Amino acid sequence: MFYQLINSAVPISLRRAGVDNDRIQVAAMSIYPLENIRCPTLILHGTKDTWVSVSNAEFAAGKIPGAELVRFEKGDHFFMITHKEEMESKLIRWLKVHAPDF
Repeated sequence: MFYQLINSAVPISLRRAGVDNDRIQVAAMSIYPLENIRCPTLILHGTKDTWVSVSNAEFAAGKIPGAELVRFEKGDHFFMITHKEEMESKLIRWLKVHAPDF
């Protein structure tokens, strides 16, 4: 899974224009009114992610009514691979509660 993910992103030279555009668009974005979200929300995040700070997940969880934040200790940006079993277990448990037909 990790190698498939990496292979989808390289060579970066083929994606440079898109990555640069993403940075510009994100910098120009206003804060979305997260408090208006009304559906069940699960936020999964690694505590050691150096690409996207866990504070972003904490901010979202604090704004979205009833959101559940699950932190993966020592998980980095690829926690869904490095913590696969734990992540799947928590996700399936959450889906069984919030999407019982899952």
